[in-house]
Amino acid sequence: MYPGGLWEVNTNSKSIYLTFDDGPEPTSTPFILDTLKKYDAKATFFCIGENAVAYPDLFQRIIDEGHAVGNHGFKHLKGWGMNTKTYVENALKSREIFPTNLYRPAYGKMTNAQCKALSKEGFQVVFWTLISYDFDNTLSSEARIKLLKKKAKSGSNIVFHDSQNAFPQVKEELPKLLEYWKEHGYSFKAIP
Repeated sequence: MYPGGLWEVNTNSKSIYLTFDDGPEPTSTPFILDTLKKYDAKATFFCIGENAVAYPDLFQRIIDEGHAVGNHGFKHLKGWGMNTKTYVENALKSREIFPTNLYRPAYGKMTNAQCKALSKEGFQVVFWTLISYDFDNTLSSEARIKLLKKKAKSGSNIVFHDSQNAFPQVKEELPKLLEYWKEHGYSFKAIP
């Protein structure tokens, strides 16, 4: 499924690839950036185009601090049930604002036709190796942290969320995870 999609990063270094979806957003983005700086961590922010337009200073801060930017669509559209032309136009509208070849589908859901069409437009479609479940209030913080500590390895592409909804969980869990992984010799890189 999804030919050419990137799930994890092939690396020879002991590196984890942190990604943040849905921002920038004034509640969570500053905290995430401050936390990443504290741990000398780089990440990839899959931004929604309309959020980048609404919060240009936060968007610029992501870039100024050396993080990569990926495209998460101009609007947060789920590909399933949508025609391919409209879906691709949504991605292209964001690329006009911030040129990047990295694209992550909202909810990780798109059709194979949409994936192929985006690839033809020069996008590298990026999924994830692990998801933090920071949006799921039915899981305890301890369960989420335990899962990520157990499953993360070199090359893991881990998705967190840069959103108001996920912020309480990210605020609690991101520093603990970065501390744990750093103590275990990992560095944190943006997706190339």
